[in-house]
Amino acid sequence: MATPTKVALDALSWPVLSRIYGRLTHARLPKPVLQSLIRRYIAHYEIDMSEYARPVSDYKTMDDFFTRALREGVRPIDTEEPSLIACADGRLSCFETITDQGLFQVKDVRYSTNTLLGNEELAQQLNGGTHYTVYLAPKNYHRVHSPWNGTITAARYWPGRLYPVNDTARYRVPDLFCRNERISLEFNTPQGVGAVVMVGASFVGQMSLSFTDFVTNQKKAGGPHIMTFAKPIPVARGQEVGIFHMGSTAVVLHQASFQSIASDGQDIRMGERLGALEQ
Repeated sequence: MATPTKVALDALSWPVLSRIYGRLTHARLPKPVLQSLIRRYIAHYEIDMSEYARPVSDYKTMDDFFTRALREGVRPIDTEEPSLIACADGRLSCFETITDQGLFQVKDVRYSTNTLLGNEELAQQLNGGTHYTVYLAPKNYHRVHSPWNGTITAARYWPGRLYPVNDTARYRVPDLFCRNERISLEFNTPQGVGAVVMVGASFVGQMSLSFTDFVTNQKKAGGPHIMTFAKPIPVARGQEVGIFHMGSTAVVLHQASFQSIASDGQDIRMGERLGALEQ
């Protein structure tokens, strides 16, 4: 029998709720109302607006504010290669070796690499490599950047539910990251293949890509599909590749073995070095 907590999580996971919320955040409010909401949000989450490119008065909607860009230079990109850098601001929830037992969703709870990626060949190539997960809270910068130099060879999209990605949900919802709506970007890099998976969450259904006009959480999303490109898309280490329209979770996987220099639960910033290549 489902517990009240599980019933509540199931109710929150319906994508239509995120679409309704998305319409509200895209609404053009009277400027005094919008600025008041933004200032309250900034105060509540203690956001340092000196890091961002635009002042509060410049944002047109709440979504415009949620997806705000950083000022140039406030996130230095670690240049020591080969190493693995943070793809986003947030909390590092795990940094581990990828095994055939899957990936940690939370302590003692695992999920399938193959199911997450929808690409058995890639999952096999990544086995024995490195994986980390970063949780982007509402206060964080919400853009996702490439953790390496390389090329994007394909993008895979899955519509799905939109469960919360907090600790309660990760303990109670099996295969949560595989059930939620998500986009997986597949890469070739000098050190091997890799993937960056953007996972949606309750009220954070909308994700967009920075190199194409694709946007998730649409009413007529259709089924899972693969986006391929006439030529692989070159990306530089630290280059923006996607945007969460609020916050959520990014999962990074790479074929190479990296030694962690960060700690689980640590707050991280995009561009900082998290791991050094094992020799």
